[in-house]
Amino acid sequence: MHGRSLWIALAFAASLTACRSELLSTSTDGGSVGIRDGMQPQDLGLAGFCDDVKSARIEVNGRLAETPFVRARQQFLDCCEAASFEVTSMQIPGEAVPVVLSWRRFVGVGGWPITIDLAQPPEGFEVMMTSGCRLDDPSCTPNDTWTTGLTGTLTIAVLPDAGEFLMSVCAAAQEPSEMPHKVLHSVRLWAPNEPTTSS
Repeated sequence: MHGRSLWIALAFAASLTACRSELLSTSTDGGSVGIRDGMQPQDLGLAGFCDDVKSARIEVNGRLAETPFVRARQQFLDCCEAASFEVTSMQIPGEAVPVVLSWRRFVGVGGWPITIDLAQPPEGFEVMMTSGCRLDDPSCTPNDTWTTGLTGTLTIAVLPDAGEFLMSVCAAAQEPSEMPHKVLHSVRLWAPNEPTTSS
């Protein structure tokens, strides 16, 4: 299957065989955009890391970037609602750039807004973190992928009358000693109140 979405090109490709990634019309379920409410940082030092409602930050393998560039992008799939954060900075290891956190939820599973526990996403939700591939390069193969082992929270709402998402994420990942990762050994990510675009 040849899709335009990074999601299809990455770790969940096998489970998307029934999905086609042609552009679909945008729809909205309405709802509040109160992103900060309900954000409960967890584990791996996130309580002190995710504390600035105006500024994103990311730490990769112990290297902190306090002013990364964050791009949030909505993706249109006929099976799912989906979006991603793409985070770039010269202050984090070059092989890790960009770090992308993506989520998808099967259509019809629930409404908005929602805050999910990344350690235990609800049924119908899938989240992953990758490195080395930009959102506009679906042919790229990530040099590292996390599909389990994430902690923290992801909050998603729909902007009224726009059909775009407003998202905040407070996430962390720490490789287990028995299963080291190739690039992303430890990650902490805070990106508050990011509106998505469709391009």
